[in-house]
Amino acid sequence: MALGEYLYERSHGWAKEPILVRKDIPGFIGNRLMYAMYREALYLVENGYATVEDVDRACRNNTGYWMTLVGVFRWMDLTGVPAYHTVMKDLLPTLHNGTEVPELIDKIVQAGGKGVSNAQGFYDYTPEEAQLWEATFTEFSYKIRELALQYPADVVKRKLERS
Repeated sequence: MALGEYLYERSHGWAKEPILVRKDIPGFIGNRLMYAMYREALYLVENGYATVEDVDRACRNNTGYWMTLVGVFRWMDLTGVPAYHTVMKDLLPTLHNGTEVPELIDKIVQAGGKGVSNAQGFYDYTPEEAQLWEATFTEFSYKIRELALQYPADVVKRKLERS
């Protein structure tokens, strides 16, 4: 058994939900999924389909509601696989698949923007707002993790075993 597989198996006993990358690929699984979303979000804003605030609101009020409980495949199972198949036929060809760093993020970085760490990013922050956003995010991260741990990946299996 390879070291990665060994640690994957062991970590289940440590109250962890491990992810095993089964073939070498740059960026790991979570990063690859998120960067595809970042790329599309930047495309939507740069091309006038939405504002930064609109994209953030869509993520917060749609994806954000279910992502801490289930991943994309369980979500499709829960909400109807055929609907996703139908939508994908028309939507996938229209998604942005550029390979260049989007201009919107490039301009921020070239201007020295680092986000809340220096109060310069996609949003305008006063130093106090940036500091409060960072503190609020940290607080939220701990609280949402506590909640998520109440619903581990095998929550249904555990409930079935108890009944």
